[in-house]
Amino acid sequence: MAAALLLAAGTAQASVIVTLINNPVADGVRTEDGVMGYQYIWDVTTTGNAPATLSFLGFEGWKAAWVRTHSYLLTTGVWQKWGNPAAGVNSYSLTGDDTGSPSTNNGSGGWRDSIDLYGDFGPPGNPYPWARPNTWHAPADYAPGAAAFMPTTAGLTLDQGLRWDGTVSHDQTHSAGLMLTIRVVHPRAPDVMNWEASGGLGSGTTTGPTGPEIPEPATLGLLALGGAATLRRRK
Repeated sequence: MAAALLLAAGTAQASVIVTLINNPVADGVRTEDGVMGYQYIWDVTTTGNAPATLSFLGFEGWKAAWVRTHSYLLTTGVWQKWGNPAAGVNSYSLTGDDTGSPSTNNGSGGWRDSIDLYGDFGPPGNPYPWARPNTWHAPADYAPGAAAFMPTTAGLTLDQGLRWDGTVSHDQTHSAGLMLTIRVVHPRAPDVMNWEASGGLGSGTTTGPTGPEIPEPATLGLLALGGAATLRRRK
């Protein structure tokens, strides 16, 4: 089960659907931000509404890579920036703000820069270390809409999962189609993950980081030593 990819399942007539679009196991174990884990990439589509919050549940959000607290907004979670190499510009996120939210398209047609211009996460002018090329989608793939999302812990602790908060305080209309893309690197293997969109706009299951945790390198070393000792005793 842990290595299987699950088809997205959601509530009947849901406005929002979350779907894993990569194979975390095939992509291989990686280390980012000191976290050894699997890469998970989800697309979030809508039939015409954007939720005020979107939650991924059933795992320790604080164990993910790139968990940071915004210096001004004081909101904590997994931050990210997307870009498209085909665009030919050094820019990274289709979003209505510059705080590092997941990829969205606000209709302006412009990519945001990959540099932390205002020092939201450190000295001004430093690159966002979580910026990644968006090799899965072109800007035109995203449906126009005013919804942009950023991490939040309002109503959800990082022990329960991860939550992203819309830049509006209520559920709102949004053009139908691909709304945003979210990427998380986490030490837990793939298994069934629950997700929820606020306002009754959808809930369901997809693949996420809810399986067994990858052992730390030191633990793997101890296990190897223990196995070798056992073989010696048997000989």
